[in-house]
Amino acid sequence: MLAGVGIDRIEVGRIAATEAKFGEAFTTRLLTPTELAQKHWDAPALARRWACKEAVAKALGTGIGAALSFQDIEVSYSPQGAPQCTVRGHAGQLMVSVTDDAGVATAIALWAHM
Repeated sequence: MLAGVGIDRIEVGRIAATEAKFGEAFTTRLLTPTELAQKHWDAPALARRWACKEAVAKALGTGIGAALSFQDIEVSYSPQGAPQCTVRGHAGQLMVSVTDDAGVATAIALWAHM
């Protein structure tokens, strides 16, 4: 049963400016330790990750805040390249799709409660 849908979009330039201003403090707030270790993070990749985590939080109905943080949502990729998310403390199946084009990252998340 579909329980929630979330969508988010963010300008890559906005993420680049935030990263330039706050540096490592920004990336360590957004990314889990596992995500940080995966690769070098450029602005488009950070924007995709931001959009994905925001969409997931919206699908779960909490948003990012007291009930759910960026650290509670971890994004990885299947061997075929499809994004996957795990969310600490939330059961169910989560499906996400992420893209960026023309300087904007967009993500949609569908949460099915089992």
